[in-house]
Amino acid sequence: MSSLRSFALFAAAIAVGACSHDNRTTADSASGALAGGTDIGHPVSVTPAAGGAAQVTSTDAKSVRLATEYKLTPENFAQFVKASDSLAVLRQHDGMVKALLNEQITDAATGTYVSGNNAGVQHLESNAKINNAIVSTGMSVPDYFVASIAIAQAERFLDDPKAAPPTPALGQNIQFLQQHRAELQAMRERDKAR
Repeated sequence: MSSLRSFALFAAAIAVGACSHDNRTTADSASGALAGGTDIGHPVSVTPAAGGAAQVTSTDAKSVRLATEYKLTPENFAQFVKASDSLAVLRQHDGMVKALLNEQITDAATGTYVSGNNAGVQHLESNAKINNAIVSTGMSVPDYFVASIAIAQAERFLDDPKAAPPTPALGQNIQFLQQHRAELQAMRERDKAR
């Protein structure tokens, strides 16, 4: 019951943070728009994702919950950065990959409809090149997706860790990213250049 309460508090904090974040349009999803369409009343619809490829929909609530427990390590962060860089190169050189990653996905009637649970993960797994670019780093697509959420959540509180909601891993992830700001910033710059 307490993990459900922690998740509810975290989701509410992310929703509030997303609404007050000045530069949300460049960080919340792969294409710079709110993930999950325009339903900003739903906490998952404003869940940010790092790396430039993941889009979070309301069907990805399990991944959002897992992100609250996901602990960043030097190994999984390096894998995530490598996968994100590979995806950025693919996006630049492959028109079909670029179109797929730029495509707005949703579990609603607008945008590209992806049925079932984990629409965001399914979207990445739907293309062999995208899937292989992630898996070649030693990270599964679901892990990449969860890491993208965990990194973006921690990144929101880098300058004010005390404002972060009390979730199992968020405080440690904020500290981790504070020690890896240069790598995080370089990844963001490469993502903006796409």
